[in-house]
Amino acid sequence: MAGDATLDTRSALVRTLLTAFLITDGKPVSRNGLISLIWQDPPASAADNIRLHVRRLRKALASVNLTERLTTIRGGGGEGGGSAYRLLIEPGDLDLHIFHERVAQSQSLADRGEIAHAAVQLERALQLWRGPAGTDARGSQRLALHLDALNEQRLLAWEDLLELRLHLVPPSRVTPDLYSLIAESPLRERSHSQLMRALYLSGDTVGALAAYDNARNLLAEELGVDPGPELRRIHQAVIDQDESIILEFNGGRLLAR
Repeated sequence: MAGDATLDTRSALVRTLLTAFLITDGKPVSRNGLISLIWQDPPASAADNIRLHVRRLRKALASVNLTERLTTIRGGGGEGGGSAYRLLIEPGDLDLHIFHERVAQSQSLADRGEIAHAAVQLERALQLWRGPAGTDARGSQRLALHLDALNEQRLLAWEDLLELRLHLVPPSRVTPDLYSLIAESPLRERSHSQLMRALYLSGDTVGALAAYDNARNLLAEELGVDPGPELRRIHQAVIDQDESIILEFNGGRLLAR
């Protein structure tokens, strides 16, 4: 949650419970719904454990004067029926909401051609992240899918920012961040395409072709697929030294949304 208050959530299960509440974005969630987010194979004591950890989470919330935010809804209100819980989330509470607002502002600025201002908004959006979502939460595959979706938004914003920077600064200044992004998520074809473009525009044609070979090998080994049409198009443009294609971006739009 946004702000300076820090919850005492040393318990891994309490952290996971809080994460489960936060991804529901203030909607009621049943006890069974929480169990399905926290455990892949729930123990027989799962329902009792939920009650225990809800009490612990309330105690942590009390330390920052937010006890009233977590309420119990008796007799329904959540998925699966029965008792449910709700963590009230006010506008501006979540960094994620602010992130979405700044990303939307960046999109609007980019659409108007205000590239430098769009980049600033994306930088401000990404400053809200302290790494991948849910790194300290240990939940079920269902919870992992929710967190993967959040991380996809972060990675997409990074790619968008690096796309803007390719049009604002010397490409050689963008390549280190592209290498870092690919190291974190090596199967993103857009990142590989951006790296090829940055290397070629920096005068490193050999490096651009090597980046394509690396992407092709990764995709083949990990997914058993060939590079997609965009990656192949950039590869051919590097071979043909067709800078008009290499300078293109997303079919005429700076951001991928």
